Amino acid sequence: KFSLVLNINLIKLLIFFAILIISIILNYNDLFKPLHGDEYANALRTQRTAIFTIYKLLDNTSLSSLKELNFNYLIHIFSFAELIFLILILFLIIKNRNIYTLIFLFILTILFRYFLQDYGMHPPLNHLSSFIFTSIFGFKEFTFRFSYISIYALGNFILYLQLKKYLDSNLKSITFVLFTLTIPICILSSSNIDHSAWSFVFLLNFLIYYYFDEKVNY
Repeated sequence: KFSLVLNINLIKLLIFFAILIISIILNYNDLFKPLHGDEYANALRTQRTAIFTIYKLLDNTSLSSLKELNFNYLIHIFSFAELIFLILILFLIIKNRNIYTLIFLFILTILFRYFLQDYGMHPPLNHLSSFIFTSIFGFKEFTFRFSYISIYALGNFILYLQLKKYLDSNLKSITFVLFTLTIPICILSSSNIDHSAWSFVFLLNFLIYYYFDEKVNY
């Protein structure tokens, strides 16, 4: 049986949004910069299923109306449909955790791999935040960068929660988080369309946990 309980505290919610706003202010100029270098590859991987689907439809159908539409608009439509589809799949997994669901998911994966010929090598969760944001708000540079800043802010918020637990002091915890928010290399990496934001979030939180917790759960 699967259950999910969310305990939303207004003060903690305000602290998260404060961290997010500070992160946006620190990265305001970078938010509007165009993509460059490897960021194009990461942007492509984010919506590769939608892009591959569009190309397949254009090559193998006579839907001439697709060619008349803006390509970014098409990506937005197909990626939003993909997001809804994945949410439905998630509900299916939660409600029916059995061998039939596993077989269905296996067949679905093979079909997607065969028809779309999408052999991406990077872990899908690497682009989870950018996929969700661009599926909702569109395939734009600002949306990509904002999605990674959101990871950065969430990581610092989790860091605050850990420090609050170990130090039992709001002031010390917030001060430490403000310090990490203003580290130049962290500011730079937080708006890059790259997995470095995930690395920062994991490593910093893991080190705090490893240092303070007397019994580390490996």
